[in-house]
Amino acid sequence: MKFKNAVVMLFLAALCLVFAAAPAAAYEVTDWLNSGDGYQLNNIVIDVVVGVSDEVNNSSAQVSVWEWKNDKWTQIVNATRLKVNDTMNFSATDGNYTIKAEDFRASGRGSVKLNMWTNADVTTNRYVTGGHSKVEGTGKPVLKITKVASPTTISVDGTVSVTVFVENTGKYEALNVTVSDPSQEMFVLTGTTINKTSVKSIDVGENETVLQYTLKATAPGTFTLKNVTVSAENSAGNRYDFNQTSGATVTVEELPALEFNNTVSGNTVDYQTRSKIDGTLRIRNTGTSPAQFVSVEFNVPQNAIVSGKEISDSGGTVTLYIDQIPPNNEKVYTYTVTANASGYYEITPTYNYTYNNAKKSGTIGTFSFNAVANDTISSISDIPGFPYILVAPLILILAVGFFFWRRHREYKF
Repeated sequence: MKFKNAVVMLFLAALCLVFAAAPAAAYEVTDWLNSGDGYQLNNIVIDVVVGVSDEVNNSSAQVSVWEWKNDKWTQIVNATRLKVNDTMNFSATDGNYTIKAEDFRASGRGSVKLNMWTNADVTTNRYVTGGHSKVEGTGKPVLKITKVASPTTISVDGTVSVTVFVENTGKYEALNVTVSDPSQEMFVLTGTTINKTSVKSIDVGENETVLQYTLKATAPGTFTLKNVTVSAENSAGNRYDFNQTSGATVTVEELPALEFNNTVSGNTVDYQTRSKIDGTLRIRNTGTSPAQFVSVEFNVPQNAIVSGKEISDSGGTVTLYIDQIPPNNEKVYTYTVTANASGYYEITPTYNYTYNNAKKSGTIGTFSFNAVANDTISSISDIPGFPYILVAPLILILAVGFFFWRRHREYKF
């Protein structure tokens, strides 16, 4: 049993050695090349630069190698003479290459049969008439990443729209483009319109919209949105990374804070004489950003009446409208309340306002009053025009007394 186990272990070890020694995935092609022509593998062009010579069955050809670097061809192997079965080895940016001359033909321009092998991941392979000078290689694409935020100033709970563009400003097509946009602290993603985190290709001069989404601010402050990173390949399969060079900045202001103080002068009216209660509404913005499109709606029950200079009544909806209340600013509005029928009435004003496309609403507080007839007012102070009723007799008595005093003086003299 121990012997069998040892044999198994040795067998497995041998397999590991075999796989470890196995060469990387390779590409191999064989073709006839005429004198003056070449063969392109990725960014490598193998040129046959000198015609085939036949010297008593001793044929040979001169071969040179060019690599595309920094947007131009650079010779990496000078003209080298190859005879039948001669090989030439060299290394390029993408891998190792071996060239072998297998056969020659002296007719016409003369040609050589070359076997070309490489361990590079070949994405471009073609016969090149006229050699390397007739084609271009593939270089690094240049991608410009732009992130735009709109609007750039919002309030807490406000939203900002973010759009990311990737523009190919270089000379080479960008392939298999991937986009990475890290999440942003102090913001919550509320919606996504475009989410192209993987793009098949971006042509030269093309500006692709890859991301578009909405963020909601959760805290005040000034924030530079995190940079987007992009990765792309060229047609040769070489991958490059690109970073956003400038970020978008968003300023988040604190919320507007409206304080409402509503007071009324009494709690009883005479519906027959239409006596009124005076009301005063004070609205103060104690926050740091403007409150816009402020409205206060009085939920007026049937037979009750609320009116004022700035208050509108449209179809039974009684509303006070204010365009804007700046920070640290107070607005004061007056109104009157009455009724045209007896009863007990409750009125609850509600408010609404906006700030950077966000909305806030609530209630101010309920106030109530009674509407009664003149003969049912229980307290003399509740009688409409009570101060005038009290003062008028006094004035009359004083006037009569003054009259008799004057007459008395006239008779005396």
